[in-house]
Amino acid sequence: MFNKIDKDIINLLYYNGDISSDEIASKLGVSKGTVRNRLIRLKDEGVIKNYGIRAKLQKIGMAEVIVGLEIAPENYIQATKDIASYGWVNELYRTSGDHSVVAIIISDSETIQDKVADLLNVKGVKNVYPSFVQDLIK
Repeated sequence: MFNKIDKDIINLLYYNGDISSDEIASKLGVSKGTVRNRLIRLKDEGVIKNYGIRAKLQKIGMAEVIVGLEIAPENYIQATKDIASYGWVNELYRTSGDHSVVAIIISDSETIQDKVADLLNVKGVKNVYPSFVQDLIK
């Protein structure tokens, strides 16, 4: 069972992936040991998968693309496995709404179009809807 401390730790990490355990403990008013134990448990239970950064990718010639995918229901399972196997797909989400799957791709600007085209070639992918991230607002 997860409680408010767990959720507060996740919230702090979400907005500042490089925050130290000491800083988390100080902000939440708990011991460093409590934070370390909670982090271990959250990782062990698959709640925290990794720590990330938010970067201005355009400054180094890279792009972040959020790609909505329309996948035929009969090919959904295999198509998502195939898409997840691409090393350049950073994240893959099952979603509700306009798209059943959303992929996050971070790549150099020159090859991103090829990667979007590769997604279209996956059996069962009917259409892709790429959105290039222009700027991080919050």
